[in-house]
Amino acid sequence: MPTELTQAIVTGYTDYKDNDRMLTLFSPQRGRIDCKARNCRKPTSPLLSCTQPFVFGEFELFINNDRVTVNACDVRETFYPLREDVDRFMTASVCTQLCNTVIEHESADEQLFSLLYHILSFLAYSDSDPNDLMIAFLLHYLDHAGYRPSLTAGNGSTSSRWKRCGGFCCFRTKT
Repeated sequence: MPTELTQAIVTGYTDYKDNDRMLTLFSPQRGRIDCKARNCRKPTSPLLSCTQPFVFGEFELFINNDRVTVNACDVRETFYPLREDVDRFMTASVCTQLCNTVIEHESADEQLFSLLYHILSFLAYSDSDPNDLMIAFLLHYLDHAGYRPSLTAGNGSTSSRWKRCGGFCCFRTKT
């Protein structure tokens, strides 16, 4: 019965049956992991705290063929302040969903994991504006996904407009 320990962030979940939950974990070593947490929705379950969104911890996974089940978890960080502010919660949700779109099963991605962990930390524990943090995340995310945005030059038809606006496209300027 193979078990594996891996650090991961809960990036999504779906309630399943009466007391179970299907989790999507993002691990820096294994990428995306879809797994099941049995009886985690019972009030006395030891897995109750580790199946919440944004939780970072060390998960003990039981692997049987292609099925993965969470046996236990050592919660390292819950990022609880995200739940107290709607804007910060929304920004964190968008960031985790964006990560879910590019991470692959069994594909290590330590750089994107680090980016997600740090954006969740800044959202939870800093006084920075969530919109500013979202923009910073998106710029790094796009660069990581292979779409490096150019903020200093536009295409040939609008380059004069870009230069007048200091690198950003300014729609109020007339050509």
